[in-house]
Amino acid sequence: MEGLEALRQAFEAKGQHVSAGLLAAVAEEDLRRRCAWFPASLPDEIFGLYAWRGGQAHDTWDEPFPFAFRDCGFSSPATAERSYHAIMDSYGRDPPDDVLLRGAFPFAEFNGGWLVLPTHPEGYGGLQRPVISVHQGINVWFHSMNTMIDTCLEWVSDPAWADGSLPADRELLIWRKHNPGIFNRV
Repeated sequence: MEGLEALRQAFEAKGQHVSAGLLAAVAEEDLRRRCAWFPASLPDEIFGLYAWRGGQAHDTWDEPFPFAFRDCGFSSPATAERSYHAIMDSYGRDPPDDVLLRGAFPFAEFNGGWLVLPTHPEGYGGLQRPVISVHQGINVWFHSMNTMIDTCLEWVSDPAWADGSLPADRELLIWRKHNPGIFNRV
């Protein structure tokens, strides 16, 4: 996932010293062991993500410069486990959400919101492995992990990006460019 390194460099170029809060990469077998709590098989995208870095050392609120996918900070495996249980306790109680979320790995979080990657073989919302936002509802935010990374990279690289955000119209334009069909009614 070379886009992750480019995204890290883009944050650093903007004075966001995200490297200081990132943990070392996690080997595949170690990740399997640390994520034994997860009831489904971990997808390749999750192995790729944690083979790059092991998430953030602290929760997003506690990182001075969080490595974030939009506003959700990259979760360590320990944070992912806490997030998974919180999701199941709140959103995972009602069909059909419980089926989807039971096999969705939470890899990023912020303030009661999560980004998850579903593992269900049929995918979700017509997409094979989309990135889903779980916060005040369940919505597809990115077509895939790769389009999420490409979207975030373009956001952070944009000259108008400052302090973690872009003007809403510019953000949405880039979002739609990398993820056609998402947020068409917004």
